[in-house]
Amino acid sequence: MPLMRQGNALLVVGGALAVDPACCCPEGSCSCCNTNTVPATITATIAGVVNNGCTGCSGVNGAYVMKYKSPCYWEADGKAIDVVCSGYTLHMSVSASLTITCDGSDTIITVVVTLIWRIAELTLTFVKVVTGKPIDCTNDIKGSYSGSATGSDDCDGSGATCNI
Repeated sequence: MPLMRQGNALLVVGGALAVDPACCCPEGSCSCCNTNTVPATITATIAGVVNNGCTGCSGVNGAYVMKYKSPCYWEADGKAIDVVCSGYTLHMSVSASLTITCDGSDTIITVVVTLIWRIAELTLTFVKVVTGKPIDCTNDIKGSYSGSATGSDDCDGSGATCNI
């Protein structure tokens, strides 16, 4: 019997049902979100990362389309950038993710963008707190996020912003 898709999560393989590995979790599940408000993708736009001893740091800036991966977690495909420090070109990777957690009476949305090259790392962490839970994860996550930068001094993320 040929491989057939049945709905979003089941396959028929040789007459038996199997779970589709691409659908490990109930579509759109997140206990911090109201029913039917979990987006399949979330776009975070980063701006304000500048050079500070190296060039090419602005490659971190831009839009990151994060895809729903598991309950309350979205992740973007990695992005490669070249940063030049002291005449050496460093091939760096940039990752981005968004996590929603419920803590007490608040819902905390955290966006983490990390620039990594071997032992050098710049981590940008942006946080937005929404009073109440569950929230409308389609609309309540939108807006500007306050942030902080830690790690490498070669790229300056102290003025970085995040908008969803």
